[in-house]
Amino acid sequence: MEVLSRFPPLPSPVSLLYPHNRQMSPRVRVFIDWLAELFKPASTSSSQHYDQ
Repeated sequence: MEVLSRFPPLPSPVSLLYPHNRQMSPRVRVFIDWLAELFKPASTSSSQHYDQ
């Protein structure tokens, strides 16, 4: 059952934070890459925070 279908939610940004001065585990890297690909259609060209 859909509630308040006339009022869709506004898009929300998603951020992933991790220490830049530590070695990242391969599992975390794969997870971040997967999330970036998953949310790619929702992202805009002005998003510059994801850095491989």
